[in-house]
Amino acid sequence: MKKLVFTLLLAAMSFAGYAQLVQSSSLIVTKSKLPAVARGYQQSIDASYNTQMSITGNDMFSLNYIGGMRFNGMFFLGAGTGLDFRLNSPATDLDDNAAMKLNTVNIPLYVHFRAYFFKSRVTPFFALSLGGRFSTKRSLGLPAGDVRYNTCGLLVNPQIGINVRTSPKGSIYITAGFAGHTMPVLDSYGGTTASVKSEFQYGIDAHIGFTF
Repeated sequence: MKKLVFTLLLAAMSFAGYAQLVQSSSLIVTKSKLPAVARGYQQSIDASYNTQMSITGNDMFSLNYIGGMRFNGMFFLGAGTGLDFRLNSPATDLDDNAAMKLNTVNIPLYVHFRAYFFKSRVTPFFALSLGGRFSTKRSLGLPAGDVRYNTCGLLVNPQIGINVRTSPKGSIYITAGFAGHTMPVLDSYGGTTASVKSEFQYGIDAHIGFTF
């Protein structure tokens, strides 16, 4: 399943990148110097795969949209959102009648910053997303009453990537980074009562996308 999703991710983003390369083919074929980076509003669309190292089998596939201001050739600041799809939704089984389940689909909302190292056509860059993942609350049914908990919380995602510029506003990029976020875990369980706490989980992720 993971290999299939990752293959589809690469195929979809490769097609999008190919379309943008064709649009700017005259620049690429002739290797002419690109105009300066266009300042102003800039958008990005990417897809990512997140494999959680601290919780085995809790990987996510995400579609992301980021919009914001490109101040110059070096800095970008904006906000992002999208959809996170949990590829497997494990539950902490407590007994035959209760289980602690996680949401399959979550909505991230975060501030996104990028710093490009050079003003050349191909440049490494640093990116940071900081915010949270949001979803509906879930409850754990117990004889003494329901225990409600949030399945998502803090999101932090520093990345290092390569950006290939195809026009003053357009580029294709790929990144890899650290993905951390808080998730609910069972703190205690006594059969009739339970408590849930948030715990920071971590893993690695990869993004591939384009700006326009």
